[in-house]
Amino acid sequence: MSKSTPVNGNLIGILGGIILSTDSVFIRLMSIDNSWMIVMLRGLFMWGLNNCA
Repeated sequence: MSKSTPVNGNLIGILGGIILSTDSVFIRLMSIDNSWMIVMLRGLFMWGLNNCA
């Protein structure tokens, strides 16, 4: 396990919050009514972010 400073942890938390906020905004802008489609799109979005990093 690697050590991380509290500042790193806070920045990761803030970045995660920003990603989740923008994710929901984009999904709302697409005006999708089906909740399962929203779940699938959010999963794909997070999977893509994890594979890019």
